[in-house]
Amino acid sequence: MLSDVKCSREHAVIRITQNSASVEDLGSQNGIIVDGEKTTRSFLRNGSKIQIGTTVLAFKRIQSIQTTVYKDSFSSKSSSGDQSKKLRFYIIVASVIILGIWLSTSENSSLTPEPKLSIDQETEASIKRQEELIKRQAEDGLASRQYLDAQASFMKGLRDYREAHYKSAYISFNAALSIYPNHKLARRYLRLAQNKLDEQIQALINEGNKAMEENKYQMAQSAFKNAMILIGDPESKIYKEAKEKLNECNLLLRESF
Repeated sequence: MLSDVKCSREHAVIRITQNSASVEDLGSQNGIIVDGEKTTRSFLRNGSKIQIGTTVLAFKRIQSIQTTVYKDSFSSKSSSGDQSKKLRFYIIVASVIILGIWLSTSENSSLTPEPKLSIDQETEASIKRQEELIKRQAEDGLASRQYLDAQASFMKGLRDYREAHYKSAYISFNAALSIYPNHKLARRYLRLAQNKLDEQIQALINEGNKAMEENKYQMAQSAFKNAMILIGDPESKIYKEAKEKLNECNLLLRESF
């Protein structure tokens, strides 16, 4: 009788889960027999016999203990391995964050220039250094009278420059250089005082011209006079311009009386 029972190509499937095992017929022609009973689906016990065609299969859970041990061992290893991986991951993340902060700080420090000292701050720092040098040299008898006199003129010019008395500052810086030609700060501030003085003079000329346009001749007179005082050079073109404008204002004022 068994010789007439054939096995289909896809006859049945055995499904094993954590808590159970079952066999299910896949629509075969002759079906399956589990523990002597023909069925299409049946749960399996340890020792169940499954007949498929002429083949009889015995289901046994002989690996249950080993499997449990294996799973426990694997879980332990997996857990320790996961912890190790997590630790390495956190270390890498922390390293990346620290590196990012360092690069950001480095980049910012390289891109952002350090604040520069103003001219006055540089000057004061240099003056302090010079005073210390002069004091030490004076104690050692090395400071020359020439340099000390030049420094005195420079300091007077610096005070005038800070108070916007550019004409007086210009004269003092010139005096310092005439006494000690190698006085670098005096030369530097001489150029600055000259620029400021030129701006001041031009502002007075513009003020006088505007006052003349508005027929405010006395105000124009005052502006041109002050410009001439600051210029101080009768041969200068701008001095001559201010002088002619002043004369014009004088004539216009005579007509107004």
